[in-house]
Amino acid sequence: MNLKSIFIGCFILFMSCYANSSTSLVLNVNKEIEVDNAVVLGNGIYSPNQWTPISNLTPTKKFIPSSLLSNSPDKLSLTNEKGDTISVSIKAIGMSYNLSGNKATKEANTYISPTCSTSEMTSNMVHLFDEQQTNCSSDFAISFDKEVSPFYFYRPILSIDNNNLLSALDGKSSGRYVGVLSGGFKYYYLSFGGALTYRIVPESIVVTINYEPNYLTNVDVIGDGVMQPVYSGTSVSSHTQYSINASGNFKHGLAMVLSEQDYSLFSESGESKIPFSITCNNANCINNEWVKNGELKLENGYTEYLSPSNANNINFNIDLNYDDIKSSQVESANYSTSFTVMFEAIL
Repeated sequence: MNLKSIFIGCFILFMSCYANSSTSLVLNVNKEIEVDNAVVLGNGIYSPNQWTPISNLTPTKKFIPSSLLSNSPDKLSLTNEKGDTISVSIKAIGMSYNLSGNKATKEANTYISPTCSTSEMTSNMVHLFDEQQTNCSSDFAISFDKEVSPFYFYRPILSIDNNNLLSALDGKSSGRYVGVLSGGFKYYYLSFGGALTYRIVPESIVVTINYEPNYLTNVDVIGDGVMQPVYSGTSVSSHTQYSINASGNFKHGLAMVLSEQDYSLFSESGESKIPFSITCNNANCINNEWVKNGELKLENGYTEYLSPSNANNINFNIDLNYDDIKSSQVESANYSTSFTVMFEAIL
């Protein structure tokens, strides 16, 4: 029996994948938004996790936390070090207060209106925000058993349209985009004589977007797919190799999905087949064995090649082979098959 050369067609698809006192809010963006130094208070609502200290406040036995003095712009312009500018729906909508160790009691706010749509106190922290109105106050007053500084730290609350942010960054160069929101907030307190008064605190918020997009621009598959049979007694073996060269920007690496199918070579007559195996022996492949003797070994066909952060190229080889196939199990003919691998940058 003379087994002729075998050709395997490897069809490759790829999908592109293409992020006074001042406070800083930092978000990391690739395909998704990752919180860096922020607390997530709701969908698209963020507050820096670092508090801004404040001192020399007039001691009082009662105060009413309030929010911003006026509406911040609906859009904020941010610019990176290359001069690229984006306009994003980012606005300040509220404030958080930290009472520190003060022993506080909540009571009804019968002094100031309007009140904020979200007005809550948990432990020693107060959160106030309202996406529709500014100059609003908590629906409660905070009383102390003696005159103390009403609060010791604060931080702003921002609303960010995440979809708008991702859309604004799409196609832009990577880098650190920075913009500043300026404004202020006020709070009410009872003076020593018992009169209700207020204090205004100016505030600037530095918003930083670190944009490192993950994307795949091209995949080159090098290899002719021809498996020349090698005979040994009454058995036959063969091997071929593909070199995978992917280019783009990879923060984590390359994801791959193999098609669900019978990984066998089929004769022209269809009367016999030869199961083959696919392996990736590179240390960066999280699975070395992709297919064994015609059977897909990857869960849902998924595997990954992990790379150093922000790599622009990924290069590795995959090996295809069959071993010790009995000559009596195959016919003298040309064998062929095809399979599909989908590539995507890991998010």
